[in-house]
Amino acid sequence: MRALASDANWEREENLTREVHRLEDEVKQWKNRYAKMKTKQRHLRSSSLGLPGHIQDATVFTKGHELTQPDGLVKDVHITKFQMAIDELLRIARSNEPPLVLEQMKAVVVAVRLMIRDIEVANEKGDDYGQPRIRAKSRVSATANNLITASKNFANSNGISPVSLLDAAASHLTAAVVDLIRNVKVRPTPEDELGEEDELDNLAPMQSPGYFSTAPSQARFSGNESVYSAISSPSLRSRSQTYSRIASAKLTRASGQSFGGSGTKSGFGVQRGSDRELGELRVYLEDQTEGLIQSIQALVASIRAEDDISVVRTHITSISNVVKNVVSCTEDAIAQPNANRSLRERAGPVIGLLSSCCDKLIEAGDQGSSPEQIREVTAKLPPIAFQIARETKELVQRVDQLEMESQDDDDFR
Repeated sequence: MRALASDANWEREENLTREVHRLEDEVKQWKNRYAKMKTKQRHLRSSSLGLPGHIQDATVFTKGHELTQPDGLVKDVHITKFQMAIDELLRIARSNEPPLVLEQMKAVVVAVRLMIRDIEVANEKGDDYGQPRIRAKSRVSATANNLITASKNFANSNGISPVSLLDAAASHLTAAVVDLIRNVKVRPTPEDELGEEDELDNLAPMQSPGYFSTAPSQARFSGNESVYSAISSPSLRSRSQTYSRIASAKLTRASGQSFGGSGTKSGFGVQRGSDRELGELRVYLEDQTEGLIQSIQALVASIRAEDDISVVRTHITSISNVVKNVVSCTEDAIAQPNANRSLRERAGPVIGLLSSCCDKLIEAGDQGSSPEQIREVTAKLPPIAFQIARETKELVQRVDQLEMESQDDDDFR
């Protein structure tokens, strides 16, 4: 009876998780449809709720389209997505769930990155890229950094931080975007390119966004910089670079080098070694978590299909290998001479639990030879695997939290 109850619990949990993912995808699809329809109407004016406002007269309509030119650099659909993301951010900030601000802030960051990428693509084609345009783009990056910081402060304080600070950051970013648009202009997005926007959305993962890189002249607007640049989306970067840096950290452990290089801190918001190391570790853990979840899903599918125990044990080996990599790299990060002092305190208990769960999973997988014993064993595996997934996500959240706190501390140095 206990095994049946356990089996029902993890099956219910999996069904609920699948339903949440389905609903999130559906919401995303409807938002994309709305953005496309609004863009097709060539209506670039925004409203306080992201919905169509009153009917415009001819003068307002003409003035609104002074920024739209056939040879403009930024796609109008990206402007629409930015408007919708800002509207939703300000709405969520006034709801009863301040932590949700972080998720919506990421949507704003993705929209800004898409606009900046449009400009960079034009620059690669040899278009004029004068100083006014460079200054405008740098100001967008700087004010976007301020919005990231304000959003993190608001979410981490559970709404205690005044919402007016978030409003001000959003206002400054919007003003910077408008100034940039005045320089580069907006171009109508062709019908055939609107279909490509869904693929671009899928290339922008909703992970913790890094700060934007800023020019030295903009350092007064933003004192933070991340391992990620603003110009390209993290998803477009080669993950092998991250893995190679993680591996090199293991080889240079004795020499005291960190994941990101030297442990110095210079002006204009350049990160210290410990900050860069946290960023590299967080990206690595996020990637490993994705692979871990896929392996757990494969394990559950094999158990449901009543596959041979050898197939189940193959999935157990895959899961245990990922857990061992996560534990090993986290321990290496903790052991670095210039590591964040709180990393051991925050991450140590979690990797201890992960190691324990991994041992339990391996031990359970090695038990049983008769059909009755195998059924009993397979009933034990999913709860352990789900606990591993929860602890791994908890580790990512703790490292992400440490990275936020470290970046916030740098603002006062």
